[in-house]
Amino acid sequence: KMPWSVNTMAIEAGKYIVQNYTKSRIPLKQLLHDTEGLIQQLNEIEHITVLPTQTNFFLCETTKGTALELKIFLLDEYELLIRDASNFRGLDNKYFRIATQTKYKNELLVKGIHTWITSF
Repeated sequence: KMPWSVNTMAIEAGKYIVQNYTKSRIPLKQLLHDTEGLIQQLNEIEHITVLPTQTNFFLCETTKGTALELKIFLLDEYELLIRDASNFRGLDNKYFRIATQTKYKNELLVKGIHTWITSF
């Protein structure tokens, strides 16, 4: 078996991206700028620490509750999904991963995390 197999859907998606590169290009500068803003807002929330990143996704740590509790809250109350990173090697149940989204969803995420933290 190949060390990293790729299914048919992924192959077709890759072909589409290559054939439509100019139409499907991600506005990287804007995305990274939005990421900086999101990180700044999250760093203002007490009990949330954002780990340094060079990408549009990053790890955060909470000192209240667990990542799983936050994940369930955000999904139930805001229909937002974060990645519980408790099964990442070297991390515990306080870590979660998020990615920069649209301005609206970023604002909603910050509001949701702030609401959850202040509920303790």
